[in-house]
Amino acid sequence: MAGKKVSLSPLESASKKILEKKGKNFDEWKKKKIYDRQMLVLQGLDKKWQEQVIQDEMNQLVLEELSKSGGNPN
Repeated sequence: MAGKKVSLSPLESASKKILEKKGKNFDEWKKKKIYDRQMLVLQGLDKKWQEQVIQDEMNQLVLEELSKSGGNPN
């Protein structure tokens, strides 16, 4: 039985074609990008990521409190 064909998003498909034209492998490029971002996060240098995490956590905190208090945050 043949494996199920994975459908690529238009963005991923275009990215793969661009990288192929540049002689680069998509999977290796992706691994490097993820690794680089992880290193920035671990070093505390990715401010955009930090802000997004705090925003998400504040949203969760407020939603939990609202659900406990019946909709009144005070």
